[in-house]
Amino acid sequence: MSLVVHEANRILLTIKAGKTAADRIDYQIAKYCLEKAVLQLRSASETDLEERDSIERQLKAAQLRRGPDQDEDGPGPEGEEEHPRWSISDRVAEMVLLGSGSLWRGNLDLLECLDLHLRIALVEQIARYLTYKQVAFLPELLEEAAGAGIPVDPVESAALLEYLPLFWKTSRGSYWTTLVRTFVAYFLERDPFQQAELLDGPIRTGDFVRHTRDGESRERLRKAFNTPLYPMILVANEVMQEGLDLHKHCRRVVHHDMAWNPAQIEQRISRIDRLGFLTSRLRKSGGDASLDAVYPVINRTIDERMYRTVKAREKWLEFLLGATPDFGEYALGEEEPPPLPDRLCRELTINLAPAAIAKS
Repeated sequence: MSLVVHEANRILLTIKAGKTAADRIDYQIAKYCLEKAVLQLRSASETDLEERDSIERQLKAAQLRRGPDQDEDGPGPEGEEEHPRWSISDRVAEMVLLGSGSLWRGNLDLLECLDLHLRIALVEQIARYLTYKQVAFLPELLEEAAGAGIPVDPVESAALLEYLPLFWKTSRGSYWTTLVRTFVAYFLERDPFQQAELLDGPIRTGDFVRHTRDGESRERLRKAFNTPLYPMILVANEVMQEGLDLHKHCRRVVHHDMAWNPAQIEQRISRIDRLGFLTSRLRKSGGDASLDAVYPVINRTIDERMYRTVKAREKWLEFLLGATPDFGEYALGEEEPPPLPDRLCRELTINLAPAAIAKS
């Protein structure tokens, strides 16, 4: 290990970074130096020349994509990068190279199905996604760390990284590991074109809400919405209320605009009420999850009248197909309507049984 640390610190002397990363230890820079040190210290028999060159190109590309550290005001003017004034310790090296409980090691069986270039791109994108301010991962990690006695004001990255293996075992941490693993499994099932679209979609920016107004990005948004990552809310118009699957990771429909036809309302709900939809999977795992249809109706407006009318029509359709008549909940007047006579109910109900059974 001491040989690796020595070589990593030699590589560190060739690195330039922004002021923050130059003043305080930067985990990403340390990781790059350690990984490159391990690669350079490997004998020719351990790694063939072509593989070595490929790995080195990937490491360099990853470092270039990261660029210098940025403050809230953005990177400084060109030429203001500095050499780091810190060194890589044995503790940091052990954390990077030998640390247990890594999020990625837990998904190694899936990640190894991807070629090296795509694997690095996927891991980088997910890691970047987890740090977006719209994503709750870091706040939850800090809250759990504080509860475990880790100082978080200011945040010491080394202590926080050492705590990470324990975080994955908490209920909050388990949620994120499941989320990431589900996304990686979903990613593996896509073709190369779809994979490229997913990596370049909303998870690239961590957008919480997206709309489908732009026809060119509509299909990309649909694919992204079917993943367990962002966008978490999809604002759609009538174009997306028929013939599309949006059920993979969604169980709530909000009808912000009403329609007079109950069939249109049902079409919207059917985008997520499909075979293998999220609610059914949650129920199989022992939960009591429900599929929610929400109607944000303002009292004493046309929306309320539309809501009551379309729901009454919906009940009539159900009644004609054999359901028990129940119209009181959506009546337009203040008084409850009287119940229909049993004989009238039987005469109005449509018998959908085969003819031979109907006669008997």
